[in-house]
Amino acid sequence: VDVIIGGDSHTLLGIDAAGIGGPSSSYNYATIVNGVCIVQAWEYQKVVGELTVTWDAAGNVLGCSGTAYLPFNQEKFTVIKATGNYDLTDGGDIAIMNTFLSSQPNFWPAVADQGMNDVLRVFSDQASEKMKTHIATALANMCHNRGQGGEVPAKCSSVPVQTKLGGGVCQLVSQGFLYKVPDADFAIQNAGGCRTDINVGPFSIGNAYEILPFSNTLVTLILSGRQINNVLEDALENFLNKTIGGSTGSFPTAAGLRWTADYNQDFGNRISSLEMNSRLQSNVWQPIVMDNSYTVVTNNFIALGKDGYLTFKQAGEFTDTFVNYAQSFMDFATAKMQLDTPPNGWFSSQKITFTNGEVADITAGYMPPTATPTSRAPTNAPSGKAGKMSKKI
Repeated sequence: VDVIIGGDSHTLLGIDAAGIGGPSSSYNYATIVNGVCIVQAWEYQKVVGELTVTWDAAGNVLGCSGTAYLPFNQEKFTVIKATGNYDLTDGGDIAIMNTFLSSQPNFWPAVADQGMNDVLRVFSDQASEKMKTHIATALANMCHNRGQGGEVPAKCSSVPVQTKLGGGVCQLVSQGFLYKVPDADFAIQNAGGCRTDINVGPFSIGNAYEILPFSNTLVTLILSGRQINNVLEDALENFLNKTIGGSTGSFPTAAGLRWTADYNQDFGNRISSLEMNSRLQSNVWQPIVMDNSYTVVTNNFIALGKDGYLTFKQAGEFTDTFVNYAQSFMDFATAKMQLDTPPNGWFSSQKITFTNGEVADITAGYMPPTATPTSRAPTNAPSGKAGKMSKKI
């Protein structure tokens, strides 16, 4: 490997704008590590990277260098932390801002290329029209929650406990995995892979991509019941232990599996009452057999151990279906025609005891904290968890 172009970790390289309240990094764009050139253009299209690599006739890298640019709109400036988001556009301050930022290293006054815009508009207009295609009807509002409890949005006030337990969005996404992969027993999806709510009314292709915007594919893994239990523990540890992760995106949801979680227990003891109902094909749930092997379908991001799902890397068999996870949900929604909050018995988290003492129990309702919460020291990370995991948030 000669060059690595990174992504997803939101790493900033090559910009030092701390003096004007902007982002700052002490690493160059590009950074050389063990002879390998590494670059990354930060996050969310905020930076445009320019990279130059030189090779000799044999294909060996002779050197690499680059610049990270922060493009800015010369026609609009808004002070985002001011009361009412003070807009500088209408006053003479816009000229001052343009002059000032243009004088700063790494800042680039972006100018639209009209010719390129005209070419792309043909395709963007087609894509926009396709996104409007109605594929199903949502019968209820489903608010996405990353297992954090807290206040329930008004539109989901009729299902407060279900919302505190994660909501119906990722539950339905997991069911879509099973629909698309008929030989899987269970599906597991991280909450960070689902991004928005489902609102009552028409559900379109565009809505599906809003929920599932990444290019993840469906992967099947062969795991023992014990490994499935362990991977759920992994996910909660990455979620709750701020020293190794702290990403709410690792909160697990599933189809065909359900459990009780207690956030106040130590790593390895948070998951209990783990039960299975293969492919949700019956009304009977039974304890998972720890020594039996099962086929689990998940997304390729966490299948590789990301978001703290380390036990997935111990799978006896790894098969990438190359089916996009958004496509699986669209096919599922199209076939069902109607999307609704799953039955209570199908929710993967049946009961959660939160760190503040709050309890959400799908069979008993909601119980507020019974005592003043105490601070909880992070648990010791197990072997292999010393570093911060890459995450989608």
